[in-house]
Amino acid sequence: MTRKVGDVILSDELKMRWAWGELHSERNSKWYSRKGGEAARLLDLARGGFEFEKLTAVEKSALKSFVDERMRREIPPVPDGIAFKYCEWTKPQLGSCLVIPNLGGGQNIPYTDFIVQEPRAPIDTDPRHVARNSGSRNKGYIPQEPGVAILVPNRGTVLVDGYTRSVVFWDLGKDGDTYPVWVQV
Repeated sequence: MTRKVGDVILSDELKMRWAWGELHSERNSKWYSRKGGEAARLLDLARGGFEFEKLTAVEKSALKSFVDERMRREIPPVPDGIAFKYCEWTKPQLGSCLVIPNLGGGQNIPYTDFIVQEPRAPIDTDPRHVARNSGSRNKGYIPQEPGVAILVPNRGTVLVDGYTRSVVFWDLGKDGDTYPVWVQV
């Protein structure tokens, strides 16, 4: 899918693409590998360079169900049927969002606070540690799958996916670089 700033998708498609992006993630792909079955098969497809657009409707539906399952455990839920707009954030825009509570010591803290804090235990799953100790870091900042940000009433915009990629952007992005993100509208 070629994206343009301002493109809009509904949350069902967003969740499918979100899971597909997680399959390419050093940190999140472990969950799919442990789950086995269809999740492991889709992980093999993703690692083999298979394109999202060529997945069947059944495979895409499985991806959506995996994200829904993970959301129940880890992050604020993204309801079905809401719209997300494709944006390209600058560092100040990324810095002004909030992080999910399990990365902010139990509360939504500003990204600018999160990025300077020491990684938390378990360290091998903290996106700051993973991003800063990854072999892909040697390639510099290369935009990848977009992150995801939702609007939380009385709080603001919360980044819910794409933390490892966002840390690489924060640390290595140059002037003029942007971080791709789907933002709830």
